[in-house]
Amino acid sequence: MVYKDYIERVVEMGSHLYGKEEGRAIAARLLQHFCGISSYEHLVEPYGAIAPEHIGELESAAQQIAAARPLQYILGYQEFLGLKISVEEGVLIPRPETEELVSWVLSQITTRNSQLAGHPSHPATQEGQPAGLDSHPAGQSRPAAGHDSQPISLRILDAASGSGCIAAALKYNLPQAQIFACDLSPKALEVTARNLSSLHNHSSALESSFEYERSSAPHHLSALEYSSTPEKLSAQNVFSYDLLKSPEGFPLNELDIIVSNPPYVKESERAQMRSNVLDYEPLEALFVPEEDPLLFYRALERLASAYLKPGGAIFMEVNENLAVETAAIFEEAGYIAVEIKRDIFGKARMVTGRLLCN
Repeated sequence: MVYKDYIERVVEMGSHLYGKEEGRAIAARLLQHFCGISSYEHLVEPYGAIAPEHIGELESAAQQIAAARPLQYILGYQEFLGLKISVEEGVLIPRPETEELVSWVLSQITTRNSQLAGHPSHPATQEGQPAGLDSHPAGQSRPAAGHDSQPISLRILDAASGSGCIAAALKYNLPQAQIFACDLSPKALEVTARNLSSLHNHSSALESSFEYERSSAPHHLSALEYSSTPEKLSAQNVFSYDLLKSPEGFPLNELDIIVSNPPYVKESERAQMRSNVLDYEPLEALFVPEEDPLLFYRALERLASAYLKPGGAIFMEVNENLAVETAAIFEEAGYIAVEIKRDIFGKARMVTGRLLCN
């Protein structure tokens, strides 16, 4: 079999789900992954022969495409802001809009750092003033090799981490930051841990040490801590969306930033989704009750109000049809600088707010 024949076969087998161009792109990715060829070799050498040892795995992949299994699960990863994020059944596949959310967080940190660097007498930097996003000149964009500065560490929580793509991308770009991640799903925590532990493969400057614990208690989140410090870190215990108590080792009002991509798809929107999503990705990471679609955002407001420092910020991915209502939850709770941000397609997909300083 040659490259051209395999591409045509995948296009035909996946035609009930994908258009011709998308099918060709999927086939090309499979050839690159299993045969180790470049992204253009199938174009310049369409009649290049596929080595016999790859035929079986390529045929299996084609059958999986025909059965609507997502390409990312077949490959075992999804690219996310320059990182290969491990994915498997049981965790949501990272989407481009979540990349935009993380990029927004990083840009806000960079902007704030630049403002503070240019105004050393900024009142938020004075002794006795509250900390948070407004006052931490920390977590800069990834420093160049040999960078000598030692910025104060930001403390950031990825709430409802899923694959851990948000936590991993933040840690990669903010190596001085202390990153926490939590999720209700034990599988999600396992995959998050795997993605965080793989960061040392991307940079020798990142020395990792972390642990995680699962909770059997209902309606609780297990927490995972990741740090670039070589000292062994103790795992954080569980804390609840209901915030009944603060767990030992995870003090209240100590986070600078919370970032979250919680479930937000209404049941009535299920019909708009492809079978490769509905049949394989975890539905609990996607859907919320039709009668209470904002339950996770109310929970996030309680979480943020308890764990953010005064002046700390929360950034969330949201349902484009409920952005105004989501922002209202935080406005009514007294948050300031509440903002709705549109994605590259003009859809209202992100919301931020900052906890009012006392």
